[in-house]
Amino acid sequence: MRWLLGVLCVTGVMCRATPYASGQEAADGTKIDGVVAIVGEKVVTRSDLVAAMEFQVALLRARQAGGMDADEVQQEFRELQAETRDNLVNNTLILLEAEEEGLSVDDQVDRQAGKLREAMTENPAEVLAFLRARGYGSLDEYVAAMREEVLRQRIVMLRVRARSEVTDEELDAAFARRHGHTAGSRCKGARLISSSVSQIWFPLLAEASMERVLEIYAQAYRCYKALE
Repeated sequence: MRWLLGVLCVTGVMCRATPYASGQEAADGTKIDGVVAIVGEKVVTRSDLVAAMEFQVALLRARQAGGMDADEVQQEFRELQAETRDNLVNNTLILLEAEEEGLSVDDQVDRQAGKLREAMTENPAEVLAFLRARGYGSLDEYVAAMREEVLRQRIVMLRVRARSEVTDEELDAAFARRHGHTAGSRCKGARLISSSVSQIWFPLLAEASMERVLEIYAQAYRCYKALE
């Protein structure tokens, strides 16, 4: 088995700040959504940024509830803002490239959307709960986001796969350099899926509520800090 590690390098973007903050009003009384960046003819708004950060901010609050220092919370929040903004710009660039390449994912997306629409007919309440748990107000909104995500995945795979594969042996060697031993030497039959050991896994039921997910996340963070 080979493991895909990829970094997509993008250039040629011009970003422009705006003097308006999200929610301010123009002279005619209309609401103005702050502009975070302009990529080609596409605009990344402050609302886009807030929506993209929503889940990570919830996780950050859970870590704060688990005992994270307030100054560290503020620092991570600022870093999260910058990272999310850059990701939004990069994702927009990827979509523009996919459009220029004429890539289409209609068949794949239409199949998945068709299954969801069938489920919506049979169990509308269950599907709506599924959508709302992921921050979507309608099935059409979810399908549009899914189409963009599949397009991004397609263009990234086309651009980086050929030059970014790492063998199992290379991954094992990197782990041994970092930790002084191989994974298999400490646990017979162990196999790496990542060279990071800073993750703690807690089992969760598939139907677990967001409140339960965040509660478990805070518990995991407390465990992680105790192991440092």
